[in-house]
Amino acid sequence: MQTTFKKLIKHDRGFTLVELSIAMLISGILGSVAVPSYLGLRNHAYDFEAQSGVSSALQAAQAHYSAHGTFSDSSSTCNGANLLADEIQSVEPNFDFVANTVSSNGPRVISIEAQPTYNTNHQSLGCQAFYAAVLSQSGTCWIGRLTIEGKFTSTESNSPIAVRSKTARFDALPQSLDTLELNGNAYRSVESATQCSANVQSDISADSNIQPFFDTWRSITAP
Repeated sequence: MQTTFKKLIKHDRGFTLVELSIAMLISGILGSVAVPSYLGLRNHAYDFEAQSGVSSALQAAQAHYSAHGTFSDSSSTCNGANLLADEIQSVEPNFDFVANTVSSNGPRVISIEAQPTYNTNHQSLGCQAFYAAVLSQSGTCWIGRLTIEGKFTSTESNSPIAVRSKTARFDALPQSLDTLELNGNAYRSVESATQCSANVQSDISADSNIQPFFDTWRSITAP
């Protein structure tokens, strides 16, 4: 019995330092692969949720326009006042719509604004542009814009309504008006939570400082 016990003790020696080092190295490699993949999938889900909010806002705005012939509120005011937010929310009650100067702080809070557009003769066409901004939990602000008619966003006709191609860059200069898709839906994103309000996104500077809108994420599928 004593001999058998000594044999058991002799074989119960545990792991060597080399074996532990190898196990830790393998665990580190697996972690370096798995963690970024998980974070990427998580952020994709967050972004899809925010993008869905933008799409819902544009659909509600389209319904509002179909009923009233304008994106203005019932007082005929063309801005992002609380009245417009309340009216859009009555169309889409599943989200919390806020005024244009209020930043979105999550995927269920949508900052909205209506703005006038102008023709080439500097004439206002009324509230023909609608903006919606939603902050994803990933930290990215997703923005949508719906325009019905018009070529410019200022009376001076120096801020064209621009929709860039998928390969364009944010800092690229605007194309000529002949090559721009002027009306309909357009989308873009910014990596800044402080810019996630409709007021910031609709405040487009003239000429080379214009903020072009992209059409890149309309086809993103659910995670």
